[in-house]
Amino acid sequence: MPETEGIVDYGREEVTGRPEDRGKFRTVSLRNLWASEPYFHNGSITSMEAAIRHELDQSGMPYTDEDLRLITTFIDKSLRDITNLAVRPAKVPSGLEMPIDPPGSR
Repeated sequence: MPETEGIVDYGREEVTGRPEDRGKFRTVSLRNLWASEPYFHNGSITSMEAAIRHELDQSGMPYTDEDLRLITTFIDKSLRDITNLAVRPAKVPSGLEMPIDPPGSR
């Protein structure tokens, strides 16, 4: 995990007191990962692609930029569940139209 200056986090060890739990963290669902930045327990990585690249680097397995693109696309498109997202009104109470989020912002 990338270090964040001034933050010391031993993970599960802080709860159990067991040295073998140092660096262990609960893994969240990949569903709607696109909407949960920043990433990791300390918020040290701000884009989904960078988080996936970090995990691929940690795996020690070889990968290409195309592999990264395909994995990112799969997680972004196939694990996207918008059924519980808030419904955005077309206009705000003042009557102004609701702005459209720029591509890639969510």
